[in-house]
Amino acid sequence: MSSSRRTFLKAAAGFSAVAATAGGFSKVWAADNRLHIAANQYTCGNLFGRDGKDFWNCLAEMKAAGIDGLEPTISSAGEAENTAKRLADAGLEMRSVYTGADFHSSDEAVQRELVRMTDMAEKAKEYGTRVISCNPAAKSGKTDEEIRRQSAAFEAYGKRLADLGMKLGIHYHTSEWEFGGREFLHLMATTDPALVGVCFDTHWSYRACGNSAAAVQAHTRMYAGRVAEFHLRQSIGNTWSETFGDGDIDHAEIAAYFKAMYGENLPHVVLEQAAEGGTPQTMTAAEALRQSAEYVRRVF
Repeated sequence: MSSSRRTFLKAAAGFSAVAATAGGFSKVWAADNRLHIAANQYTCGNLFGRDGKDFWNCLAEMKAAGIDGLEPTISSAGEAENTAKRLADAGLEMRSVYTGADFHSSDEAVQRELVRMTDMAEKAKEYGTRVISCNPAAKSGKTDEEIRRQSAAFEAYGKRLADLGMKLGIHYHTSEWEFGGREFLHLMATTDPALVGVCFDTHWSYRACGNSAAAVQAHTRMYAGRVAEFHLRQSIGNTWSETFGDGDIDHAEIAAYFKAMYGENLPHVVLEQAAEGGTPQTMTAAEALRQSAEYVRRVF
């Protein structure tokens, strides 16, 4: 980690071409000179759900726990506006939104989705959103035609977002890494890095590749130059841990790599810690968020 930022940029192919897409604004936009941390809607619904609460009624608890914003799941311009206003009332920002798009099934579907997704992004931007994290519509075994159509559509959408001064980050789950990762790899290999970035989900890199910390390490080095935001989750013994901390994935190594590349101007940070079967429950959701946020700020 002693290498200079220039060394990192020279070592990674294509980094200079994606300077406008890679990196972010977490530190620059943070209040009180601290790292801005958002929580994903899935995280909040999952953790507060264990407490028998609706997280929308717990926004003040989230704020008090050190969470600065929410990354909501949004599918329309109307949802973007209503959600942003609700968050603003609670003192929370909406710097990013999570969504999904059917960019593979037909040319007609692509055109419909481009209109819907662009309208949504334009409205979200009015409320401070700068990153759209988008998961391709899941389908196991997409055909080559569908994969090619999808990549072209994501590049077209990325261009629309770039024209708005926004960033696109491709999110992924297991299906995008099936069959040798052909779907995700095609997206990365055939699209303009300045237009199509990555939502680097550390734990889906781990789990989708067979619970492999080596895969996470490889993805860090392969895609650091086009990361628009992080989704951060940890596990212990392959089971999601109650808080984000030490565990199966070496996030300290990841943080050091990105800090060496970007300094304080890190990609947007979104906490996505959550519970699954086998996850301990020893504290409230608010306390889990507080401890997780403290760890992220200490490491990143």
